[in-house]
Amino acid sequence: MHKIGIRVPGARLDNQPSEFISNLNLVKEIGFKAIELCPEDFDAISCGNLDDRVVSNLNAILKFYDFEISVHVPNHLNLFNRDDPLLHKKVLESCLEFVSITGGKTLVYHPGRYIDNVEFARYGKPDISMTEKARLMKFEAETLKELSVRYPDITIAMENHRPYIHHSPYSYAERIDELHEQAEAISSDNVGIMIDTGHLLLASNYFGYDSMEIIRKRNIMPVHFHINDNHGIATYHTEKDKKSQHPFGRGDEHIVPGTGIFPFMEFFSEFEEYKGNFVIELTERLFYPAAIKKSFEFVSDVLCRVLVLK
Repeated sequence: MHKIGIRVPGARLDNQPSEFISNLNLVKEIGFKAIELCPEDFDAISCGNLDDRVVSNLNAILKFYDFEISVHVPNHLNLFNRDDPLLHKKVLESCLEFVSITGGKTLVYHPGRYIDNVEFARYGKPDISMTEKARLMKFEAETLKELSVRYPDITIAMENHRPYIHHSPYSYAERIDELHEQAEAISSDNVGIMIDTGHLLLASNYFGYDSMEIIRKRNIMPVHFHINDNHGIATYHTEKDKKSQHPFGRGDEHIVPGTGIFPFMEFFSEFEEYKGNFVIELTERLFYPAAIKKSFEFVSDVLCRVLVLK
C-alpha cells in the first residue's frame, strides 16, 4: 500500500522535544501516513555508536503514532571514505539498528563518493584510477550485501546523487544507470535504488541525458522515492545556502513539488507497478504548515491521477 510521507526534522529530545512532537502532530493532521527521520538530527549516533537512551526517548514519543518510518543516513556517511572506511561502516550499522529499534522498514543510503563534497577543498577534482574505483565499488557492494543479510527485514535504498560543477563525476550514483548496475551487482532482495526527483533533474540537465529513456530501457523500478523540486541548474559545491540560491533557481532547492520544473505527471506515470512510499523532502525553511499542506495536496493529486492507490 502506497503512503505519502515527509522528512521530519528531529531535535534533542532531552532538551526540546515539544517542537518535534508538534511537527508530528502537524503532519498527522494534514494526512501523512509515513515519516522519514535522520539519526544525526537527534544526536543518536556518537563516533559510530548508537545511543540507546536517545532511541528509547524517541520510541516513547513514536508509540503514540502509527506512521510508517523510514530512516536517512547521516549526509556524510561514505563507504568510499579514505581516512577511516570502517568507522563509516560502523555508522551505517548503527543506522540499521536505529531503523530496527524504531520499527522502521527502509534505510536511505547515500552511495559511495570518490570524494565527498566536504572534501573537495582538500582533494580537489576526483582523479582516481579505474583499479581504485573498482576496489571501492567492490567494498561497498560486499558491505551492503553483508548488512542486507544481517537485517533481512530492512530495505536498503541507494539514493541517486546530485552533480556539482567542476567536481562531477564524484560518484557513480550521479548517473541512474550506474546506480542501477551497482544495485544489480549486490543482488540482494532487500537492496535497491531510490530516486530523488530533485537530484535526478539536476543530473539529467548537467550530464545531458534523458533519464526517462534510461529508466525505460533498463526497466528500473525503485524501492523508495524522495519528492522535491528545483529548476535544474547545477551549482558549485561552495554554493550551500539554499535561501540565497532560490532567487536564481540554482541548485538542490528542495522546494514545494510543483513550484519548480520537474515533470511529475509524466515521470510517475512510468511507475504504475511501484509498491513503496513517496517521501516529500522540503528544505527546513519551508517546513511550515502552508508549504507542507501544499506539498501533500500536490503529490496526492499527481498520484491519484497516474497511480492506483490501494
